[in-house]
Amino acid sequence: MRTEAILHAVHNYTDIPETISTAIKSLFGVHNLEELSHVQKQKLQNSYNELFGKVGETDYHEQSKEYTLRYFPVNFFKIWTPLYDLLTKDQLQSNCTILELGCGPGSSTMGFIEFYRILACENPTMQFKLNFALVERIGRGRCRFHFRGLRLGQFDCVGNGHLRCLQKQNRRF
Repeated sequence: MRTEAILHAVHNYTDIPETISTAIKSLFGVHNLEELSHVQKQKLQNSYNELFGKVGETDYHEQSKEYTLRYFPVNFFKIWTPLYDLLTKDQLQSNCTILELGCGPGSSTMGFIEFYRILACENPTMQFKLNFALVERIGRGRCRFHFRGLRLGQFDCVGNGHLRCLQKQNRRF
C-alpha cells in the first residue's frame, strides 16, 4: 500500500478540510466566521460558559451548533494517531465496522473518513469499506443512531480511489 500522501498529511495538516469547514460555517448561515453577528457571537460565548462553566454532566444537544464550532476542529485529527500507528505496523484494515459511542458532532468519524479518503486516493486499486454505527444519547436515557450537521456518504477521488461509507441513521434501540 502506498502511504506517502497520508504521511505528508499526518505531518503537515494544520486545519480541517475545506469541505468540512464550509459545512460547519453553513450551520450558522455564513461563508466566513467574521460574518457572524454580534448576537450570534454573544450566543456562542454564553453557550460555552454554560456548557463548560459548571460541574457535572454536560448536555450540549440544545447547543450542538455551538459545540460543533468549538470542538470539531480541535478533535478532528485525534483519531489519526491510532490509525497512523496501525498503518505503520501494517495492521490497518481496509474493511472496518466502527461503533462510536458518544459521537457528538462527528469529529472522530469525519477524521477517520478523511484518513481513509487520503489512502483511497493514493491507492486507486484498493477497495476501502467503512461501516459506522454512531450512537449518541439524546435527552435523558434515550439513545439513537444519528449524525448532526454533516452527512456521511460516498467519496470518490477523481475517478481513482473509491471509499464507500455507509451510514445508519435514526435507528432507535
